[in-house]
Amino acid sequence: MRLPASVAVVALCLLVTACDGDSPPGDDDGGMSSEDAGGGGDACVGQADGASCGSSLICIAEECVESSCGDGFVDADGGEECDDGNDVAFDGCEPSSCTFTCDEDADCNDMAPCNGEETCTDNVCVAGTPPDEGTACTLAAGGDGVCRARECVDPGCGNGVVDGTEQCDDGNDADDDGCDVDCTFSCEEDLDCADGDTCNGDETCDTTTHACVAGMALDCSDGDDCTADECDPAMGCFNPLIDADMDGHASEDLGACGDDCDDTRPDVFTGAEELCDGVDNNCNTDIDEVAPTWYVDCDDDGYAETTDGSRTGCEEPPAAATGCGGGWTTVRPIDTTSTDCNDANDDVFPGQTTYFEVAIPGEPGNYDYNCDGTESRRYGCTPSDGSCGTSCSGGYVPRNDSNPNGCEYLCILGGSCFVREYPDCGETADYKSCSRSSFGCISTLRPVDRRQTCR
Repeated sequence: MRLPASVAVVALCLLVTACDGDSPPGDDDGGMSSEDAGGGGDACVGQADGASCGSSLICIAEECVESSCGDGFVDADGGEECDDGNDVAFDGCEPSSCTFTCDEDADCNDMAPCNGEETCTDNVCVAGTPPDEGTACTLAAGGDGVCRARECVDPGCGNGVVDGTEQCDDGNDADDDGCDVDCTFSCEEDLDCADGDTCNGDETCDTTTHACVAGMALDCSDGDDCTADECDPAMGCFNPLIDADMDGHASEDLGACGDDCDDTRPDVFTGAEELCDGVDNNCNTDIDEVAPTWYVDCDDDGYAETTDGSRTGCEEPPAAATGCGGGWTTVRPIDTTSTDCNDANDDVFPGQTTYFEVAIPGEPGNYDYNCDGTESRRYGCTPSDGSCGTSCSGGYVPRNDSNPNGCEYLCILGGSCFVREYPDCGETADYKSCSRSSFGCISTLRPVDRRQTCR
């Protein structure tokens, strides 16, 4: 319906006086969670609400959250002039912008001469004192008028007779009864009655009486015990989940629709990750059932030889409980990539990259230090000049002017060396071992990978 400007201001001021300082149900200082805000850590522990914990971040209930208009704390860096933490308009601090309602009297002037001169006091618009009935004024359309019930009307309005430009004249000071105090119809079409509140239903105009007829309020019930039945004046019905800890799951106390066995903890609900914290995180009545399994690692090299003696628990068992020294590992021995083939030697384990010149102690002839089933021996000839030459004791003597005959290298009994050049790390080269027989020098040539030098 159409509401005269002067009446609107007075009604609004009365509303502000009645409601100032009240917060609507559900309004709180929480804001976004520290996970959503992306920062803060433990910066807010022991800090007062409103303390800064980063750029555009403040502490609320010892959590670091994003500062926002309506949280009750003024963020000057964000352009806020005020923040009273409620959604009441015209109470001195506007909820949508966190700016003052007014700074000076001119900000409050509604240009309606018959409802008094508004003033700005403590950033709140204060209604003025209406002039006496019959006080001369200028009509909105121009021309002389008089003040009547805070409205500037035609001088004849209110005498009970329709005359001049009046649409109606019922001779009373009541609005919304079909003829308003300014002698105009309360409504002429449905749009004149719309109050902007979808929750009230659609208002209509009775074109016979020119009075507004209220609509039927919306029924927002969705039949779900786990959702609230709410209505937004602008958007209409909505049904948010009743979820105290905001983890996306309703409490089991609400019925079969709920699957959260502790609606005070966001890390507890059906399907949550079970943590080693002494709490039933996934609501299956078991506690810490996914704790790691620990396997005996006698040589403490990170790998176990067998699953015998394994234990399950959140904490690593004491070393003394292994019965063989060493410690524990959570790597389950399954195949050659995870099973220790000699749990008495910490040089022997899957993935070992060092190669050795001697066999595994206690296992004659076995050079399988990385437990892959293939022996990889380290050869010790490491010449200083980049070739075998004379630097290999008992090895080969290069062919030269003083040794022009025979093979490229002269075999010396017991010698062994790489041929020509010592290979780079990861490459393969020829390696010879020498022995003598009644027939002379015998050399055995085989390719050898110099992997043992890779660390």
